Amino acid sequence: MRGKGYTEVQFYDGNFNTETAWLSEFLRLIREKGLVFSWSCLCRVDNITAEALKLMKEAGCWNITFGLESSSQYLLDIIDKGTDLEQARNAVGMARSAGIETTGSFLLGLPGEKPRDVLDTAAFAVSIGLDYAQFFIAKWHGENPQFAGQGTLLEEWDYSQFDFRGRVFVPGAYKGLEHLKMVQREAYLKFYLHPRTVIKHLRKAGSIAGAKKLFLGMVTLLKLNKEKI
Repeated sequence: MRGKGYTEVQFYDGNFNTETAWLSEFLRLIREKGLVFSWSCLCRVDNITAEALKLMKEAGCWNITFGLESSSQYLLDIIDKGTDLEQARNAVGMARSAGIETTGSFLLGLPGEKPRDVLDTAAFAVSIGLDYAQFFIAKWHGENPQFAGQGTLLEEWDYSQFDFRGRVFVPGAYKGLEHLKMVQREAYLKFYLHPRTVIKHLRKAGSIAGAKKLFLGMVTLLKLNKEKI
């Protein structure tokens, strides 16, 4: 990898760890060919093992993104996620024990959702020890039977920076799209400005330059709280 000018790869496949046999073969080939590179991937929380995580770490994996979506089991069931909160907690804990950093990906604007659900999700993200968290507003390209009586699917596509593109479903508990985006910003602040998250990243900064970079990131978050995304 380094011979070609690349030092890191991201495997953007939500089913990366679904096929156990394929994953084992992939990790074996990295070892046999003596490949040295850092990589990250997406994984499901219901099909991860401590053994696989250990081998992934040895093969160069430094970060795993788990699609956790919400800390509300009610909302997870509505979107047929097929996982539960205990699986999420265990997967993140096992990855941390293996020395792999974790990112949690969450969705806002789900049928039946309330603003409180999002803030509870941000608190959950802190409590399970995630290193990073992403709070995306869900985008829909068609009608969904779960929408019935739950809110409004906007006609216009939303092209927000740093987010997916598509139509937004605004649950009935929100006043509108801007309210949804305001709660999104609050979730980011609640996670990244939490003392536990700040201390974790300060420890990882490792230098004055790293600490300065972290400080600038926090300033950006505070600005986001005053500006529209």
